[in-house]
Amino acid sequence: MLAETWMMANVYAAMFHIAAREHYGENLPEAVAPYPTLVVGRLPENVIGDRLLGYRSAVTLPPDGTTSPRPSGIFFFKKFWPMTVDFESKTEGVVVDG
Repeated sequence: MLAETWMMANVYAAMFHIAAREHYGENLPEAVAPYPTLVVGRLPENVIGDRLLGYRSAVTLPPDGTTSPRPSGIFFFKKFWPMTVDFESKTEGVVVDG
């Protein structure tokens, strides 16, 4: 989605620059942004690198009960790290004003 938004922003920037050039001619005011430089050949790993992309967790189970849910975890570009939250080992505490 981010890549599509980036592409649309470049197309709109080019369209508005061309429209301003047609309106003002060659003497563009400083307020008009320059024609966008189009980046070609960027790979996904160059754009997103090692940033966290999301978290996966089962919300519901299939009604037949035979299919087990996929493991919960966090994922990066071409990496998945399983993660289990242990709700049974919770502890209770009291916050006091000290």
